[in-house]
Amino acid sequence: MAVVFTAEKLFYSPREVAEILNYKSLTTVYELVKGEFLQAHNRKPGTAGLKITGASLEKYINGNMVKPEHFQE
Repeated sequence: MAVVFTAEKLFYSPREVAEILNYKSLTTVYELVKGEFLQAHNRKPGTAGLKITGASLEKYINGNMVKPEHFQE
């Protein structure tokens, strides 16, 4: 498996993750956390203090790469 993304930080905000993944909505990031695709730490109740771990973001991106044989033009 080729490594495409290497996390530069220990934790990322949901907004940073949305920008990295090119998502327009933070809702998708929260759904990835709820679905346990991304691991997060929350230092405050609700979503205000939510921080996604760099390790889980790295694993998510690198683990979901499309193989060339599965890509059709």
